[in-house]
Amino acid sequence: MINYFSTNQLFVNPCNAPIAMPPQMCSIQNPTCNGNCWCHIGGSPATTVCCPNEGNPCDLPLNRGTGGESLPRWFYNQQTGTCEPFNYCGLKGNQNNFLTREQCEGQCAPNPCAEGRP
Repeated sequence: MINYFSTNQLFVNPCNAPIAMPPQMCSIQNPTCNGNCWCHIGGSPATTVCCPNEGNPCDLPLNRGTGGESLPRWFYNQQTGTCEPFNYCGLKGNQNNFLTREQCEGQCAPNPCAEGRP
């Protein structure tokens, strides 16, 4: 989806769902969003915006997204009950996308059992 800021700057929506214009911006330093939204941290400030929530991040599957970026990230793997690294392409991913293992484990507690889910 392509939209324009009031300056006619080209804007590509990095979210999976439509968003209001102008987009609500967020940042790594201030990842808070108003309402029922989460902070999508893309490869640049222009793609770091608030996106509509898609549910519990820990219940969402891995989504590498689209785009030409290769951003190191972490996701929660429900099958193993652990946080694992992946490369995010920069656009259209989901909330199961964390900057660090610590953030992932803080949101989605790892499974303490060696096999299976308790």
